[in-house]
Amino acid sequence: MIKDEFGTIILNEKDIIELLYRGIDDFNEIVVDGITDNEFIKKSGMIQYEKPSMTIEDFDKQNRQSWFVPDEYKTLNVIDYVLSLCANQNEIDRCCDELELFVKYEMIDVLRFLIYFIKRCDEEGIIYGIGRGSSVASYVLYKIGLHQVDSLKYNLDINDFIKPSKDEE
Repeated sequence: MIKDEFGTIILNEKDIIELLYRGIDDFNEIVVDGITDNEFIKKSGMIQYEKPSMTIEDFDKQNRQSWFVPDEYKTLNVIDYVLSLCANQNEIDRCCDELELFVKYEMIDVLRFLIYFIKRCDEEGIIYGIGRGSSVASYVLYKIGLHQVDSLKYNLDINDFIKPSKDEE
């Protein structure tokens, strides 16, 4: 079993036999590669693998557009929203530095979704954590409520969260 760069899991004949031995027989829309003109594949609903013709970047943009986010969040000015949560100039400066990185790496849509997600979790009483991993290095994520670690107070480097690509180092 392999996964392509788009996240599609692709099975070969050996993988299918392994699944059959495990008792898994629901093969609807399983993607297979290297098996042609097989009646079992045609009857089972499996799909022959065809590599997408788009780039990873286009694939990512297409998938971001299909997220369920109410219209009010799709048009939310994230920069104004985050800066409105700041209490002093130090907080504003840190958020501005981070927001530049979010814009540079085209992650503003992710922030829009997170703002919506956090609001819905709060409304529904869903607990989503106090902080974990490199995300706690982001003061913006702290300000929107994703985690409870004040990265400004603890002087955490945003580059621990948003790492520059190898080309930029």
